Amino acid sequence: MGNVFFLSFLWLDCRLNLDTSHFFFDLFLLPPSSVVVSNGKIARVHPLSPAAASTNLAGAAALATGRKRSAILVFEKGGEGGSRSIIVGPGAVDAHVHANEPGREKWEGLASASAAAAAGGITTIVDMPLNSAPAATSAELLRAKAEAVEKVRRRGEEVNKEDEGGKEKKEKGVGGLSCDVGLWGGLVPSNAHNPQELARMFAARGVLGFKAFLSPSGIGDFERTSVAEAEAAMAVFQELGAPLLLHAELLPEHRENNRDIKEEGKEALEITDLQSWAASRPEEMEVAAVEEVVAALARVVSAAAEKEKKNTSSSSSFRVHIAHVAAPAVLPLIAEAKAKGLPLSAETCPHYLGLLDPSSPPRRDEDDDESSEKEDKKPKTILPPSLLKCAPPLRADVSAVASKKLWEALEEGVLDLVASDHSPTTPEMKRHGREKKKEDDDEDGSESDKNQNQNQTSFAKAWGGISGLQFLHPLTWSSSRTTPDTIEEENALAIKLHRWLSSAPAALAGLSKRKGAISEGFDADFVVWRPRELADVSVAGCRLRHCENSPFVGTGGDLELRGRVVATFLRGQLVFSSEEEEGEEKKKLGGARLSGCGGRLLERDA
Repeated sequence: MGNVFFLSFLWLDCRLNLDTSHFFFDLFLLPPSSVVVSNGKIARVHPLSPAAASTNLAGAAALATGRKRSAILVFEKGGEGGSRSIIVGPGAVDAHVHANEPGREKWEGLASASAAAAAGGITTIVDMPLNSAPAATSAELLRAKAEAVEKVRRRGEEVNKEDEGGKEKKEKGVGGLSCDVGLWGGLVPSNAHNPQELARMFAARGVLGFKAFLSPSGIGDFERTSVAEAEAAMAVFQELGAPLLLHAELLPEHRENNRDIKEEGKEALEITDLQSWAASRPEEMEVAAVEEVVAALARVVSAAAEKEKKNTSSSSSFRVHIAHVAAPAVLPLIAEAKAKGLPLSAETCPHYLGLLDPSSPPRRDEDDDESSEKEDKKPKTILPPSLLKCAPPLRADVSAVASKKLWEALEEGVLDLVASDHSPTTPEMKRHGREKKKEDDDEDGSESDKNQNQNQTSFAKAWGGISGLQFLHPLTWSSSRTTPDTIEEENALAIKLHRWLSSAPAALAGLSKRKGAISEGFDADFVVWRPRELADVSVAGCRLRHCENSPFVGTGGDLELRGRVVATFLRGQLVFSSEEEEGEEKKKLGGARLSGCGGRLLERDA
């Protein structure tokens, strides 16, 4: 039968005396049950009788047996009123990640990106065609990107062998794949009218669909795609069954009805801070883009129907997906398109859901080596404003109202999922828009002074992107408009959370037959988390390559993120445990750290 283990949801009830309705099966409440995992797959789900629930597996935990090591995690009761209640859900799927490999590993890299993902309960990431160098815009370049994934996977296996021999390599970027990886191919003007090349790209190993930018991407070899070019490609993707993800912002000069208009005599807006950055990219950019995309999609679907082709709006994996929706004004457009049956979906990101206010950025706790008695008196550092720079931008004037409307759109199904849009870079690029120079080391003044007085010119050039992959799960949970007061309310919200973070993104990526649910035949990917406990946002707990670039790391005093990830399992293998420092026995059993391997390059469902 191969490697088999029993993941018992009963043990949580036995150990914690908690209501068993905390645990989920295929997004429905699961009675006292155990899950049989064989060769990394969920083989069976066994409901248990009340008698078995009271006598069997008392004191047991989750026992995972792999080819080379075993791990056991024991979750103890702690706190008053069930403050350490635990939820077991399907591993999250983040469909919007920039891991930047190959070519820009100094910005992040697959090893640290997958480590951060595992630490955040994410078992699958889908990597964008940029910002790797070169960008993955051809079948040949996608094959090179797939080989880069394989290289990291093989390196992880070697590192683990050395670890077992007593040699540990803990430097970030040295390990292997701690989660599974899929790829989006790049749609650009050079391939948009080439159906043969698009078909070759979709056939390349690991490719799950395509991504295009309707506005400049900021990367030289990933050019902006016009709506007309995207429409031409949609017709091809409809036949291939490939999803197309779009960065949907349109500058005035790129809009269909303004192509011949030149704004002469108008001074360019000087971008010096978050407010002027937001003003330079108003909501109208998103509205114009979605309007034109919906019109183009309607024409493609209509043309297919006229040719008596198969109706792909409901039966195919083809769809157009609007990435990172930030403007509430586009929500009625998306809702109307869906009501008409168009194959359209959309996502938002945690940083648009209300926790980040650009008018009042969170502060970071400075390192303090003194006794824990002074922990509450640690000095605070104001974060560099550029850490909150992203596109679409955070808008201070409408953030509270916008986040409320975006959350309601998730609840109503207008928005389908939440993705991190993890877009990291080096600290110098994030602050100054350039790589590090010697004079940067010679600057006088404290770090706090530098952050508060960030050069205005450098802000305009600073890289736009939020670094938050590891915190997707607790950020989304903590962004809820209401705090669950009862187990029933907690359950209801958790079911929605796992839909937004697991099943919906798995469907977008063509992985819904094996990812995104706790169901027989699916990969044994699990996240174990405590909904009422604070998430770990410490520098020590951060697995990103450049933790200082994340507006969430070290800001626990200002941002109280709840939903602590306790453990992550990938195909039945423990790939992360937050309990790692609690005993030598656990270290001996392998639960002491990220495994550094186990991830693989994925193929879409047949």
